[in-house]
Amino acid sequence: IDIEKNGIDEVKKAYTELNKLWEQLEGERKDIKKGINSPYNDFEDLYNGPANKLKTVRLDLKKQKDEYAEHEKEVRKNVVRSYFEKAIEKVFDETGIQLSIDTLDQTYTSDFLKAGDFKKDSFELTKKSIEKLDAIVLKELEILEKLISELNLIKETCKKRGFAPNS
Repeated sequence: IDIEKNGIDEVKKAYTELNKLWEQLEGERKDIKKGINSPYNDFEDLYNGPANKLKTVRLDLKKQKDEYAEHEKEVRKNVVRSYFEKAIEKVFDETGIQLSIDTLDQTYTSDFLKAGDFKKDSFELTKKSIEKLDAIVLKELEILEKLISELNLIKETCKKRGFAPNS
């Protein structure tokens, strides 16, 4: 409909008729949608109560699981640190050289916190883990022995040349 051909009254009348059709069509669409959504809404009402309870229990179990895992990790850290402490004592008794527990702990402990580093269902290190820890201690001992040797060589050289080392 064109306003210039039919005039404003005809356009208003046509608009009113189309608007009534549109409202009927939209009313039908909304009724159908309501009918389709009704079973889902009924289901939602039945679902939400148990689902929320399940969600709460699930989150509580996750929290417990995570706390237990963190506790296990701390126990494993303590076991590894204790192993290093005993190894350092043994090295000191045999060589008189004092390794640093802090260096060993901070540098290597985190590499030995997996369950596979411990015997099944226990906090006892596996033989393979012990061998790796011993190799680390020996490597650190070699590094420190080399450093001590080099320091002594520097001191001797200074002494031979008449320099007073700053210890």
